[in-house]
Amino acid sequence: TSTLRSVHFYNTNAGVIVGDGITLYTTNGGTTWAKGSGTGSSILNSVQMLSTSNAVAVGMSSSFTSGLIYKTTDGGANWTAKPITGTARPLNSVSFSGASNGYAVGGNYSIGQAGSIIRTTDGGENWEANSASIPTVLTGVAIQGGDKLVTTGYSGNIRRNTVNIWTDPINTVASGLATVTSGTTNMLSSVAFAPGSTTGFVGGY
Repeated sequence: TSTLRSVHFYNTNAGVIVGDGITLYTTNGGTTWAKGSGTGSSILNSVQMLSTSNAVAVGMSSSFTSGLIYKTTDGGANWTAKPITGTARPLNSVSFSGASNGYAVGGNYSIGQAGSIIRTTDGGENWEANSASIPTVLTGVAIQGGDKLVTTGYSGNIRRNTVNIWTDPINTVASGLATVTSGTTNMLSSVAFAPGSTTGFVGGY
C-alpha cells in the first residue's frame, strides 16, 4: 500500500490523487480510479487540477533532498517532470490562480532547511525559485483574491504578501512575506480561501 497525500477535483467527474510513488485519476467522480505513470518513486504532497486535462503536482525526491514538479495533460494518466530554475527545496503545497499563474512552497524542517517559494506563469511548464532567505519552512499556500499570497508553517506561522506577486521579482515576493498573528503555536499545514473572497481557513495539528 502507498500513502496518499492530496486529492483535487476540477469538476464533479475529473479528479486526481497523489502520494508516495503513486498517482491516481478518475473520470467518473471517484467511483473508479486508475493508476497514472511517470512519477516513479517521487513523494508528491500536493496537487491541483487546472482543467479536466491539466494538473500540477509538487513534492520531493525519495531522498527528501530536492523539490519536484510534475504535470499531466491527459487527466492524470501520464505525468512529466518540469524544470525549476534555482535551488528548489522539498515542496509541500501548490496553489494556482487560473490556469496559468501558480505558486508552490516548501522546505524541510527535519533537515533544517529554510523555506522556499517557486512561481510559474505558464501553467506549470517552467518554475522559478527564490534565493532570498525565508526563515521558516512553508507547509501550505493559497492565492487570495488572485494577487495576494498567504502561507502557513510550523509554530502557528502564517505569512502574507501584498506586493505584486506576478510581476515583482521572486526574491521580492519571498522577502515580502510578513508574519501575521495566528493565535496558536500549533503546526499549520494547510490554507484555503473561497474564490474571490477574503474569507479563508487554515488547518493543522
